[in-house]
Amino acid sequence: MTVWIAIECPHCHSTDVVKNGFSGEGKQRYLCQNEKCNHRTFIRNYSYNGCRKEVKKQIPKMGGRSKRGFFGLHLQPELNQV
Repeated sequence: MTVWIAIECPHCHSTDVVKNGFSGEGKQRYLCQNEKCNHRTFIRNYSYNGCRKEVKKQIPKMGGRSKRGFFGLHLQPELNQV
């Protein structure tokens, strides 16, 4: 039994989508064939939170230190070698 899942572009909500290879992490990449769509390629489940649409909306509202903490980035001072 084969089950078909309709893939929808998260940017323009078009269902005119085809497979477009794999990402470096081995995740399926998709290509939106809607010519009016500004974001042609996408991945359904991103590993990195910064790629998710909901997170991108929050980023301009945050300050610099808040962004680093949100993404798990912490600055470490470099050790000066003599």
